[in-house]
Amino acid sequence: MVHHDAISYAGYLIDHHWPREPYISLEKLSVEQYENCFRKAGIDHAVVYCKDHWGTCYYPTQLGMSHPAISFDLVGEVGEMLHRIGAEFTAYYSVGFDEHAARNNPQWVARDPQGQMLRHPKLAPRPRWHRLCLETDYMEFMHEHLAEIFQRYDADSVFLDILGHPHGTYWGAYLCYCDNCQRVFSKRYGYEIPHDPQKMRQHAFDIEDYKAHLDLKWFNSIRTAIKAARPQIPICVNSSAHFRQPLRDLIDHHFTEPFWGHWTSAIYCRGVGRGKFPQGGAQVNSEIYDPSPRDMYQVFAAKHWANGIRPLLYSPSQRPDGRLVTEEFNRLSAGYGELNNLRKLMTDRSTIKCVGVLYHEKTCVDLPDFPYGEDHTRSVKIIEFDQGKPDTFHRSMVAAGINLAAYAQVPVDVITEQDLDIHCLSNYQLLLIGGASRLDEKQASQIIRFVESGGSIILSGDTSLRHGDGTFRSDFLLADAMGVHFDGLDDRFMTNPSGSYLARQPHPVWNQLPETDLPLPPPRYNIKLAGAKVLGTHIDPCAVHEDEQWTSWWSPAPASLALSQDDPKPPLVTHHKYGNGHVVYFAANPFTDAMRWLGHGISNLIDWLLDPPAIRIRTDTPGSLGSTFWRRNHDGQVVIHLVNLGIEKLDGEVLAIPGITIEVSHQFGKICRASIAYPNTMELKVTDNPTMQLIAVPAVEIHTILTLDLWD
Repeated sequence: MVHHDAISYAGYLIDHHWPREPYISLEKLSVEQYENCFRKAGIDHAVVYCKDHWGTCYYPTQLGMSHPAISFDLVGEVGEMLHRIGAEFTAYYSVGFDEHAARNNPQWVARDPQGQMLRHPKLAPRPRWHRLCLETDYMEFMHEHLAEIFQRYDADSVFLDILGHPHGTYWGAYLCYCDNCQRVFSKRYGYEIPHDPQKMRQHAFDIEDYKAHLDLKWFNSIRTAIKAARPQIPICVNSSAHFRQPLRDLIDHHFTEPFWGHWTSAIYCRGVGRGKFPQGGAQVNSEIYDPSPRDMYQVFAAKHWANGIRPLLYSPSQRPDGRLVTEEFNRLSAGYGELNNLRKLMTDRSTIKCVGVLYHEKTCVDLPDFPYGEDHTRSVKIIEFDQGKPDTFHRSMVAAGINLAAYAQVPVDVITEQDLDIHCLSNYQLLLIGGASRLDEKQASQIIRFVESGGSIILSGDTSLRHGDGTFRSDFLLADAMGVHFDGLDDRFMTNPSGSYLARQPHPVWNQLPETDLPLPPPRYNIKLAGAKVLGTHIDPCAVHEDEQWTSWWSPAPASLALSQDDPKPPLVTHHKYGNGHVVYFAANPFTDAMRWLGHGISNLIDWLLDPPAIRIRTDTPGSLGSTFWRRNHDGQVVIHLVNLGIEKLDGEVLAIPGITIEVSHQFGKICRASIAYPNTMELKVTDNPTMQLIAVPAVEIHTILTLDLWD
């Protein structure tokens, strides 16, 4: 067995869900070829299918269906091979999809409100496997099956797929209406599972609580079965970073798919899954037979390593006859081949604290009365984003907050409700809080203490404005620190893509922004000033975006600024000095990737509020450069990882990023030596000025790692 202190940083999954069809012959399947390809690619961790979505097993099972084309124990031989080459062996098990079980035991299949067997239309035109219900005897079948697997194999860890209702996944956005689930729900809440949209909105919080209850119950049941056979084996669950905290605490290793892209998802998983060997999975836009350029594989690995995340690439690299497509492993070696030179720089380190983006779990159920109209509201409101996966509104604001802070080129972490304690918050200079509507009194008091002690926050919309049940409070819990009071919701322009436009007051935070009326999406919040100063005001759109009032292709343009003295423009952006800290409030939603100007705008605000940040990067192309900042635990050395994100945007074409400067405040520490550690080694010149220490960095082609040694 591979001991987990030897952390794996080069993971791979041969992503094959093979149906029981004659064209899947697997006649040339060779574990020797597996070994040759894995060694060539530098793979130190492999996920091996024990049971896939079809219910196909890749070992001689006594309980399920072994693949008829395999005459030997593939799982056993691959597991032995992985240990022979010193790689981690993870046993994969599909929980929610098992087409063999579904077809042979239809009573185990989840049901829709009409009693029909539940399939997933979002997977069309790909295989539409049926969804299994874990409130049936299928759970007992899995117990026996998992016991069989872990009594047979000395796996280092287990990967459970398609389990429960994690936010942001296509398999989590469902409810089962079978008789068993109806009984569980009715016993817990006193009424049947609603399916009418209006009733679902009415009972949204019960539905979310129900999903969390099932997820915890199901995981504990499966976990007990696995640990009975292998007490010490670590368990990983797909998209574990998207479950509720009680379940996350029980999971040994965290994993998330790149629902927000590799960079943003890695930062999110690093924060939510800290201390749990967080791992990020991805496809490198590779269809195997039309592969991505080699540099894309290097960028894929670098984006995860830079964020302290273990990469796990998955691709369908096995042909129907069993042969591996060796070109995939040739290209993968471009990414993983350099690992041994970098491993010492990726261990024994902690992130440098500067900006924290708050993920507030309780806010992740959007409200039944959230004012988006019938066409846009569901009990748990979901929106579609880049890769077509569902997501709750607050979580999308967290993703945008990560991107905005990353654009500012300062250190950024995701923090959770468990971090809302002054002892943790005091490590940060600035918090970004996007629509954390259901903060409670204790959490709000800790944020206020953070501001009083000299911290800064940028917050938006209904942050701290709702009770735990989703109803509006009479005022913000953070009102004193914000210097404003709530004065009602302005829902006139909810259907407009741009619900408001910004009229700027003279202030340095607006410098170098486009000379036009800058848009923000709805909703809008009316506020009364109570000590805060106005940085910008609302300009109404000239019309409501409706068929009969607005027929242009674009969102309605801003109306005239001409207003009487009796009708002053309402505040949109405010600033309040509170104690030793600062609060900037947007009476709308700036935490969105939909408005280009916000990258520069929030970056300007961060510059002004931190003045200066402890450490940051200056570049003319902040959207194409990823930067992370670490401190080595044993000697305090600073490690900075720079990644050329533009390569992925250009589909593998490498355009080096020049003109990069590192700025380090004197308060952060005095630099005695600055060096490049990768891709070559060289010492860099440090220039001093009254406020900052400056280091010019050579152009970054794919990724560069620098180290800073500080005087004690």
